[in-house]
Amino acid sequence: MVHPCTPGCESGRIVVCGAPDCTPCRRFASTVFDRPAIALDLLDRIALDPGEVRTDVVCLDEHRRGVGMFTVTGTDDAESVVLIAHMIADAFGGGGLVASVIVASHRPDGGADLDDLERWLEVDAIVSEVGIELVEWFVVGIGGVACPRELVDDTDRWAA
Repeated sequence: MVHPCTPGCESGRIVVCGAPDCTPCRRFASTVFDRPAIALDLLDRIALDPGEVRTDVVCLDEHRRGVGMFTVTGTDDAESVVLIAHMIADAFGGGGLVASVIVASHRPDGGADLDDLERWLEVDAIVSEVGIELVEWFVVGIGGVACPRELVDDTDRWAA
């Protein structure tokens, strides 16, 4: 669903397509997201503005293959991730195509904070209640990438 903006483009910009005959879209759909590096690589490639405050969501099927993704911009309030969890639950809950999600909050002027520990638990509970697994929540900031799951000593969820 994401690929270079034009064939042969060197800019690294990514656009959403979804056309059934699109090779990059088929590649996204066949990629198994079983390691953090795979998700982080995708998230890095889709960033049009690395300085933008936003939250990206990668939706996966029961085999951990990509089935879609979306970005919510303007998520300056760290609590926005909880609202996004409710959006995910409302839109995809109930046993449809989306079995799990990877979430990434981009905070270019900050990073993870202690309240993210509680947010991890809340977001996980919200999506779990409708049968969706939260594989990971990355918080990308000045100090790099943090995973609140690790801070609450929750189990690694990357093994499908």
